[in-house]
Amino acid sequence: MFKSIICVLVLLTFVTLTEVDKSEMDYRDPNKVSIGTSVIPPNDFTVVHKYAEKFVIQSYHGMSAETVYQTMDKENYFILDVRENDAYCAGHIKDAVNIPFHTIMQTSSIDQYPQDRVILTFCYTGHEASQATAILNLLGYEAYTIQFSATAWRDTTSVNVWGGSKPQDIYGGNFPMEQC
Repeated sequence: MFKSIICVLVLLTFVTLTEVDKSEMDYRDPNKVSIGTSVIPPNDFTVVHKYAEKFVIQSYHGMSAETVYQTMDKENYFILDVRENDAYCAGHIKDAVNIPFHTIMQTSSIDQYPQDRVILTFCYTGHEASQATAILNLLGYEAYTIQFSATAWRDTTSVNVWGGSKPQDIYGGNFPMEQC
């Protein structure tokens, strides 16, 4: 039910916040969709449906902070920090790009997302990052949330959160962060 609601909200956001330029795209062919200045026309969700179905079938879209930290030197991740600029400047992952959550669907933001790299989303606790991950996957990107985001990346104290039927402790990795 939650994923269905997210899909509908993303589709509505997608339709209302983007520009349409049919002249530059064949929107019926998912391999030819141009993300950014050209998008799917409002009444044709064929491509979005394809990516939404793929997203819902794939059961997990997250990576632990530890896995990211251990692999970031050899992988070419695009780290998208969706927190507000002041939080980003107070401490962010090396080479992360700051695009606040409320602006991720703007054309100027979409134009920055690489189509040939894995995108990792990062926020305060993982909630907004998860929403950004869903949106990016619906647009055809390969995106994953850094689980518990800043909480798991930097904090050294444990945080008790509910996961499923039992609470789980999240111990931050105290991994390095840069400042503006």
